[in-house]
Amino acid sequence: MIRPAIRHGGWLLVVAYLGFIGLGLPDGLLGVAWPSVRAEFGLAHGWLGSVLLASGIGYALASFHAGWLIRRLGVGGLLAGSSLLMVLALAGYAVSPQWWIFVIFGLAAGAGGGAIDAGLNLYAANQFSPRHMNWLHACWGLGAMLGPLAITEVLRQGLSWRVAYGLLAALLLGLSLIFVATRRAWRTPQAADEERLGAWVVLRHPLVLLQIGLYFVYTGIETVGGQWTYSLLVEGRGMAPVRAGYWVAGYWAALTLGRVGFGWAVERLDADRLLRGALCGALLGALILTLGRGWLAGVGLVLLGAMLAPVFPVLMSRTPARLGAERAVHAVGFQVTAAMLGAVVIPTVTGMGITLTGGSLELVAGVALSITVLLLAGHELLLASTRGAPARAG
Repeated sequence: MIRPAIRHGGWLLVVAYLGFIGLGLPDGLLGVAWPSVRAEFGLAHGWLGSVLLASGIGYALASFHAGWLIRRLGVGGLLAGSSLLMVLALAGYAVSPQWWIFVIFGLAAGAGGGAIDAGLNLYAANQFSPRHMNWLHACWGLGAMLGPLAITEVLRQGLSWRVAYGLLAALLLGLSLIFVATRRAWRTPQAADEERLGAWVVLRHPLVLLQIGLYFVYTGIETVGGQWTYSLLVEGRGMAPVRAGYWVAGYWAALTLGRVGFGWAVERLDADRLLRGALCGALLGALILTLGRGWLAGVGLVLLGAMLAPVFPVLMSRTPARLGAERAVHAVGFQVTAAMLGAVVIPTVTGMGITLTGGSLELVAGVALSITVLLLAGHELLLASTRGAPARAG
């Protein structure tokens, strides 16, 4: 069994918040940058999937080996090294002369992001309360919101998308130096005794498989909402680029502010009913995005982001109550991996579908609506399978 989480409110919490902001900045950048990147390299829509796939492979390799790396480097050493790798990758994006080189730097960016994600989540799980876990993920959303705003402003000034990536590399270099300076302070408690259940035994548990599926589809819809809707609004529906950039930034802003608000609510309300209501709201947002045009489609996108906000952190917080502490130790890692895979596979398949349908970007809205229905149905199945487990995430 793992020792109870330690409540920690010191200065290192501030650094963790900054780390999650930095982790989100590149994620929100690519969707708005993609039309410019695609035009410069002469690519079809579906080629976005190649860089997402490369970054996903890098993320999977880093997160899969995170435990091994942490045993040798410590959490602080992992955060310092992986953040420097992220800086190198972003600078590489900015200077890539050819598409295949851009994709290779995507592999490096994924590895850096996966290691940072694993290190910060491990530390937060041991040191911070569920409220702070929600707010840390809100900070990721803040970073993902600021990324589109930054590149939209860069493009509005007539500058290249490369400038945005260069500026982001310089900004994250400062965060990397903070991680280097504080690397010895990132300590987590050790397990009190060995877990009796092996990873493969846990993986075969039906509830574990169901939660893995939920994380896969959740990050798929979240990423489609952030990466493909700009192209849908601009190239598919003729919206002005700056206005569309602001709507996409609004999507990430809603995801962020929603997590702040739900962070307060989750410790006071029934978590399962809260998620049910949020997923119904997400379905409404996806429906408005599909049927609406102009500003109404933007409102649907923002509503979708707001209602998706609590899904990741609340499902994660409910994992120990649903599965037990022994299974949760392994299941949390499986869920993070599934989340990464969903964020790569579903947007990639969406891009392939757009290409196969002759560039029909309305497929983006159809995917968002279909997956939201699937997510709501999967959560209802999870509730039916776990009746009687305590429903407060805190």
